[in-house]
Amino acid sequence: MKNLLESFAIFLVGLLSIGVVYLIVQYNSIDDKNYVDPLDKTAYQMPTDAELEEADDLDLDDEDIDLEDEA
Repeated sequence: MKNLLESFAIFLVGLLSIGVVYLIVQYNSIDDKNYVDPLDKTAYQMPTDAELEEADDLDLDDEDIDLEDEA
């Protein structure tokens, strides 16, 4: 029985070692072309003056409609 447990433990350690080596190889095979940047760079860019004016124009149109509905 003791021999069987030792053999199973050795087998398990070997299997886990192979798994760790496989994961290391997979991690090192990731290249920069397939990497996806989780941050959206456009979220940190300041809007241009034209975009700001366009947004202001849209806001004014919404207020006009709201005022007409209340009257």
